[in-house]
Amino acid sequence: MITFFLIKIGLLSISKKQILKWIESKDYDKLNFVIKKGNYKSRIILVDSINDFIDKDFIPILMIGLKDKIEIISKTSINKLRRFNLNDVQKKELSTRENDWNVKVIISKTSNKRHSSIDNIVNQKGKMRNLERLKQQLKKGINTGK
Repeated sequence: MITFFLIKIGLLSISKKQILKWIESKDYDKLNFVIKKGNYKSRIILVDSINDFIDKDFIPILMIGLKDKIEIISKTSINKLRRFNLNDVQKKELSTRENDWNVKVIISKTSNKRHSSIDNIVNQKGKMRNLERLKQQLKKGINTGK
């Protein structure tokens, strides 16, 4: 109890051993605290560790992990939740969140391509300007002074 208090106020960090102990003892209050307020490393450890203890009681914790802003935590939660028989609301939320991540990946890929093509066009225009300047200098001649 004292350890959890020190973790809660930020004086101690959560270890994997501690998280595994809470999972085995099914201490849901502490696990909820970790998934909601723990640092991202602790949340990753928690979501990864739930894999070893498949139990329907962990669905609410994984549903919280599903909504996490960190992609790896959310995607790991998605993969773990697929193993359970979820109700319709949970299935809808799972598919919605999975689609959100897929859209973000597609957007990032297309935006990178767009930026690289714009950079190529700018570079080509710059090269064309340099080529035009070079042609005009050659027309003037070298050291003619004109």
